Amino acid sequence: PSWPRVPIGRFLPTETDLVAVALGRVALVTMPGEPVTALGREIKDAAGARWPHVVVAGVSNDYLGYFIRPEDDARTGYVTCAALYGPRLGPCLVATARELLRRLPEPGAMTEAVAPACDFR
Repeated sequence: PSWPRVPIGRFLPTETDLVAVALGRVALVTMPGEPVTALGREIKDAAGARWPHVVVAGVSNDYLGYFIRPEDDARTGYVTCAALYGPRLGPCLVATARELLRRLPEPGAMTEAVAPACDFR
């Protein structure tokens, strides 16, 4: 339910890392928690033909809980109640993952991809 408020915000991390790497035609994007399936699907769909195989590796490098979409927020359930950062972080992470995939070099090239920070508040 949306009415309970627990003042834990000051104890939660305000920064995290996402990493994108590619090997051949396979790309991997890390997520610092557990995205709902639809968020992972958005990342994979955005990769298009350039990265026909995308792995969204949840619970990697950090753990910030569950990530949901704004339309999921109205549904009462375990995942929505455990989405400590609210419904805006999921789309923010998807946008960052998409940008990381876009910045990855073509297969065979070696370089680093860094995406700009997003503000989900």
